[in-house]
Amino acid sequence: MRRLLRGPSLLAVLAIRGYQRSLGRLTGGRCRFHPTCSEYA
Repeated sequence: MRRLLRGPSLLAVLAIRGYQRSLGRLTGGRCRFHPTCSEYA
């Protein structure tokens, strides 16, 4: 059963990393929410 779940999870990780390296760079890697929660803390 674990072997069946490994494929989809690997694809999800690769998709996220691909987004981070391509489209994520276009947004500048910053938080789109302003003010951020950390500013309230």
